Amino acid sequence: MNNISNKKFFKNYGIFLLILIVSFLTLIYMVYLSKGFWRDNLQDSVETVLEEKQPGTWIMGDFIELKNPMATNAAAYNVVDKNGNEAKAVILRIITFYGPVSGVYIMHSESDVEFIGFCSIHGRIAYQLGDSKNDIRVEYWAKRIPELFE
Repeated sequence: MNNISNKKFFKNYGIFLLILIVSFLTLIYMVYLSKGFWRDNLQDSVETVLEEKQPGTWIMGDFIELKNPMATNAAAYNVVDKNGNEAKAVILRIITFYGPVSGVYIMHSESDVEFIGFCSIHGRIAYQLGDSKNDIRVEYWAKRIPELFE
């Protein structure tokens, strides 16, 4: 039988824990660092969709921190239209026939949510999806978006 001394066991255990702790700290640091890029790139995506579908209408504002657990796949931004009316732009993942796609909504008020369009979809797929306002998944999220801000 292989007997290992206590001293050697705790030394090996300490090295293992040190490697584990360093790995977790590195991972946490990388996630924290990427958060800003995530916000900026999503804001660019929202801005692109708004400019494609409603050119010159919206001015992007600040990021809104969503604390609702349902908001795992969503991000929100304050927006202002050319008349000075404030609203919220929400980008979230919608499951479609072609897989998950980011959809952009404008929430004028809790009872008035408007679907704007899908991100990064052009050509034949955009035609087939048709940015349909009658799509059951688009309607579902239009009804659920006000819950993200509770």
